[in-house]
Amino acid sequence: MVGKYTQATISQTDCDRLWLEQMKGFDHGGQAAAYWDRRSQAFHCSWRDSTYARELMDRMDLRPEYSVLDVGCGCGAMTIPLATKVKRVTGLDISPVRLDKLLHKASLAGLTNIVTLNKDWNQVTINKDIDQHDIVLLSRGVHVRLSETLRKINLAAKSACYVTWRAERSDEFETEVAEAMGRNQPFFPDYSVIHSMLAHLGISARTETFETETEERFTNLQEALLSMARGTEINRRQYISLLAIARKRLIKVNDSYSSFRRIKWVLISWKNPTNYYLPYESSGLRFISKS
Repeated sequence: MVGKYTQATISQTDCDRLWLEQMKGFDHGGQAAAYWDRRSQAFHCSWRDSTYARELMDRMDLRPEYSVLDVGCGCGAMTIPLATKVKRVTGLDISPVRLDKLLHKASLAGLTNIVTLNKDWNQVTINKDIDQHDIVLLSRGVHVRLSETLRKINLAAKSACYVTWRAERSDEFETEVAEAMGRNQPFFPDYSVIHSMLAHLGISARTETFETETEERFTNLQEALLSMARGTEINRRQYISLLAIARKRLIKVNDSYSSFRRIKWVLISWKNPTNYYLPYESSGLRFISKS
């Protein structure tokens, strides 16, 4: 039994329908790139420290000779630490702003084994736009067309696939922020639907949960509000409501404000049966040089 659904009680069609219904609040349609470009600005208005990368990598089979494809890599929360463990990492994301930030962070860290691909995963053709990698990771990725995403992940991996999602459907903090912004807080889709989708693809996946701790530190309350608003413009009513949340949740430490959160995640992983080698395709990839 996984969550509230099992392969026996939910069909492939029902899986797709349930996922689409539960993802309505996360679907940015044709504005996805612009949304993540804008939100990336909010990501970098604070200092952040999280146990997420360490907890996840501890559960992955990472080998020095491996290549890893990080789908929906964002600003490199996983790409950067993965690059210290394996031979090569490809970071794919729809947002050019986020990839630029990733490349900047990689340069500062002295990492030269990262390439980036600015492309919508829905438009990617495996072995044409991207080559096979030993490991494919979808970390906290928001994908509406999940069945197709899982098929592509399976096709792109030579050794193993890893998918992470929220273990719990609701989040108290996110609910408070949504109410302050005058929005309906969407529930996170049930991760068991992912497991059922994989079962219908003939994939027997392993599931485990883990908890992470995150600290965010802001130099002032304005930065905290920008982060909570995801970089969007806010009116006076929203400002007052978000300010009340900030004052309730943030802890004043010297001249800065800190927030602490614990989040439970589920890791769904499986070994990929395809182990044949396919030629490396470099079209559309940007390499980090040592210069």
